[in-house]
Amino acid sequence: MRALLDDRAVIALSGPDARTLLQGLITNDIEKLAPGRAIYAALLAPQGKILFDFLVFEGDGAVLLDCAAETADALVRRLTMYRLRAKVEIERRNGLVVLATWADDALRDGLTDPRLAGLGQRAIVTGADAPAGLAGAQAY
Repeated sequence: MRALLDDRAVIALSGPDARTLLQGLITNDIEKLAPGRAIYAALLAPQGKILFDFLVFEGDGAVLLDCAAETADALVRRLTMYRLRAKVEIERRNGLVVLATWADDALRDGLTDPRLAGLGQRAIVTGADAPAGLAGAQAY
């Protein structure tokens, strides 16, 4: 079964300092991120409260964050606030969508969900490359 996760958004961090910026901000080791391997991480408030959680992928010449669509703009603002003088471009990529698959179905460029293999695979693709007629986020 496949679904278009329309409740998710994609944020891209590109530039020579993207990984360094994230290494100092998120709850997972960015060095674990590699082609073919995603990581799950969060951005915390100074008091330790989770502000945002997301999956982190490599692709499209950047580090891509798969996050909740309703908080994507706030996450972009927060990351931009922490950027300071780092050489990093932070932008929402509205042309990219998140696909999910489960129940022994596989995506061509899909990565196993790092939280639990039973959650299936996820892939970030351009909206034009997403197959038509996919189930929505509710099905997932």
